[in-house]
Amino acid sequence: MNTTNTIATLKGAEDIFGKETTRFQYRSSFFITGVFTSIAGMLGLVPYAPYASSLGFLQSTGIRERAPFFLGSALFIFLGLMPELTAFFSTIPHSVGNTVLFVAYLQLFRSALRNIEGLTFDPKTIYRVALPSLVGLSIMTMPRNVFSTVPELLQPLLSNGLLVGIMAALVMELFYWFGPRIPRLPMKK
Repeated sequence: MNTTNTIATLKGAEDIFGKETTRFQYRSSFFITGVFTSIAGMLGLVPYAPYASSLGFLQSTGIRERAPFFLGSALFIFLGLMPELTAFFSTIPHSVGNTVLFVAYLQLFRSALRNIEGLTFDPKTIYRVALPSLVGLSIMTMPRNVFSTVPELLQPLLSNGLLVGIMAALVMELFYWFGPRIPRLPMKK
């Protein structure tokens, strides 16, 4: 998940800032993400990850300076230190947060369409795009109790349509790239 977020965020940032991401920037981002994920795992915390939804906010607001993000980070740190404020903000309905994210995801949808705009749609390409999307969407619409018979360790993974869609896309890419390279056994007559 972190790898996918990192790649999507860096690729999306290329359009926003008008600069191509270098190999060094990719490596640095993976290194930083890996270090923070390891530390967070040892401490039982949520790991740092670049969020592709941040790109939607950048595109919607047009803010490209760093100062507002540092200010926002400082406010979140302050919020974390004040349990009363945290309790107050936790009473805000989920629909308010989802509405804000909806605007960001509209911009991400535009970026996703731009990424596939150069593809020639043939039967193989349709499978590579449509299968992960539809599998992920169908899992998102399933009720939670459908996954109650799945082992508890796998429930968070298999009940998350986004993760299953990403895994399906990765499997489809493996078939696409390695399929022609796998030697075929001769068929007996």
